Amino acid sequence: MNNFYHSGATGDVIYAMPTIKALGGGIFNVNLPDDLYNTVLPLLESQEYIHEVKKGRELSGTVYDLDKFRNNDHLHLTHLVQLHLQSFQIIDETWKQGWLKVMPIITDYSFINVTERYRNDYTDWVAEINFLKDNSDKVYFIGFESQYEPYKHLIERYEIRDYLELAQLLAGAKYVSGNQSSFMAVVQGLGRDYRMSQAAGHTNCTQFLPKETLI
Repeated sequence: MNNFYHSGATGDVIYAMPTIKALGGGIFNVNLPDDLYNTVLPLLESQEYIHEVKKGRELSGTVYDLDKFRNNDHLHLTHLVQLHLQSFQIIDETWKQGWLKVMPIITDYSFINVTERYRNDYTDWVAEINFLKDNSDKVYFIGFESQYEPYKHLIERYEIRDYLELAQLLAGAKYVSGNQSSFMAVVQGLGRDYRMSQAAGHTNCTQFLPKETLI
């Protein structure tokens, strides 16, 4: 049985999944804090190529160290999915069509997430929220309370149970928008269209595909 290990954060874990898929799937060992582990677990377990998810590093069988993606001179310039694939000499472009399959929750809602990390100071998030409002029945912010604080006077916050529900909502939404984050990793994993703010000097989440609108 293939065993995959990743010590990274949630976004890195999600961006590593196409490599697991390309290598035939197996057991996914992660090192997330308990609260994040329990939140992302339902999404990981729902993917057919993830046979089991474990917390920690008790490995046996064929072991793949997904942390190898960090041994790259272009860590902030090459897409994180490609970095993971390249670390195992895998040439595979199918990830650009998505690697997460979920049952979408179809709505005419739009969702936005803005994190403190990887912020582009030139992005006008008020204008972006107004664009979403003008083109949707409802707009919700998804994220932590600290992330929501600057925008709470503009839109309501949607509190999700876990990353599986997040993926289902984003899969069926009218628009999704945000900066580079685990939210955006899920969006790209679904293979759908999106609006993204790119942080200066960090193109490792940019796909340069027609489905991507940089704001």
